[in-house]
Amino acid sequence: MTPKQEPVDTQAVRTAVESFDHQGEENVLAALDAVRALLDDEHKLRPGAWRESQENFCKFVPWDRVGSSLFSGGRRTTRRKLGGQTLDFIEGNHGDDVTDEDRQLLKDLKDTVPREPRDEEVEFFARWQDRLNHPHAIRMFKAWHRRLFSKEVISHDLMSAFADGFEALIIAGSDKLPDMDDPRVLVRTTQHNKAIFWERLDAGVQKLFRFELRCLRGHLGSRVEWDLDACFAHHAVDLVSSADGRKIDLELYLVEARELEDLGGLRVPPKSAPRVKATWQPGLRPKNETISLALPDDVEALATAARSEVGVFRRQFFAPQSSADETRITSTTLNDTNSVTAHPPSGELRFACQWRRERRLAVGSGALI
Repeated sequence: MTPKQEPVDTQAVRTAVESFDHQGEENVLAALDAVRALLDDEHKLRPGAWRESQENFCKFVPWDRVGSSLFSGGRRTTRRKLGGQTLDFIEGNHGDDVTDEDRQLLKDLKDTVPREPRDEEVEFFARWQDRLNHPHAIRMFKAWHRRLFSKEVISHDLMSAFADGFEALIIAGSDKLPDMDDPRVLVRTTQHNKAIFWERLDAGVQKLFRFELRCLRGHLGSRVEWDLDACFAHHAVDLVSSADGRKIDLELYLVEARELEDLGGLRVPPKSAPRVKATWQPGLRPKNETISLALPDDVEALATAARSEVGVFRRQFFAPQSSADETRITSTTLNDTNSVTAHPPSGELRFACQWRRERRLAVGSGALI
């Protein structure tokens, strides 16, 4: 059974193993052997038991590159291939712009993720990514991202996103880095220079991203080239509840400095450039309204209070809001911002901690008044 309790057709998995494009890579061959051993051991697997075949499967099979491809084909339910989905979408919506080369590439596209992105696939995605990044094709767009980017990291603050992303990028470019004359890290988003990309974000999320970006840009040195100026030129104004409006997918590329001389004209980074996707999303889940979103307004309010010499911190105590069901176990984590109340020791003041812009509360020792 899959994690979604879907039955697995083991014969289909065996067929997928035999036809898998392993390209002679030793680690992939070892992964395929581990899958075969697990399938052979199928009738001896028991709930609560742990056999050597299961241990070797977990040890040798990289899920993103091998496991997901083999077992998705073994589900009873059918799933269309990425190439066919993409071809139907672009021909149905942009048929006049589709070339014969595009059609042939998509018809021949295998679901097996290559070890290194193929040049023709990178070139195709560079030409079509703006149109593929459509609300009705978001899953397909993300599948292309997973295919072409060496690794994806997700972090709840920008410093962690860059730290993890830079580390993954250095690993991805380890073969090329020693031969580079003057390496640089280019940071941008998929639609880095489009007003519609920045204006569709939640206003609070964009404000926090700007705040964290300003704090970091001066500390990462000249090796990092920022192509995010449009973030400050275009302003989000709405409260957005969709997941895509509450996170930002950053793209990190390892390139030579000479390739960035005309940064404004560099629409597409070099095809051979190592690349990593780093997703910044405040909160455990994109739709969470976390306390961190209050930080820019809190700092601004603190600065205003300091200039006026009226800023003080009053000690506050945070506790779960009371509910009709007193037996219910109530969450008091910082992610749960809609079920917490704050009140001073005397209890004369009590207010809901919703963390909107109009409620400026200091994080940590107390509330800012």
